[in-house]
Amino acid sequence: MARKLKLAFSGFPDEVVVNLLEDEEPTCSAMIWDELKEPVKLWLSHTTSTGDYILARGRPDREPKATGTQASPLGEKKTKHLSNLGQGAIVYCGNKFIAINYGPDDTEPVAAPGPIVARAVDLDKIYRAGLYVWDQHKKSKLVTVMLSRMEG
Repeated sequence: MARKLKLAFSGFPDEVVVNLLEDEEPTCSAMIWDELKEPVKLWLSHTTSTGDYILARGRPDREPKATGTQASPLGEKKTKHLSNLGQGAIVYCGNKFIAINYGPDDTEPVAAPGPIVARAVDLDKIYRAGLYVWDQHKKSKLVTVMLSRMEG
């Protein structure tokens, strides 16, 4: 049975559950699982032109760790373009940094900064969470997400 992660968005009533894709991306899935021994709080930044895409960053570790970029993505395999991630994809960029592709509309034909390590169980719920973040972003309100392991 797949291990799961939980995303709890500040001000949003529902938690979003995602399945870790350990068979498809074992190295980076293990990295994010290890990083989440304790829950991590991330601040969210919704892109303005990319589409249904949110960047989520936490306070990085004191010691440098690998972090992916579009020019140099994290992971061993070639990453997908943002426009090909698919709804509900969670991209791991390294060192308390993820990207959330919450909806079907993502127009950027550029490389993701890391591999897809998880996918949402309930696409409607992650879409509603993303729309909530977008609405708050337009009002200049900060939304955070608590990212944690889902045990049991």
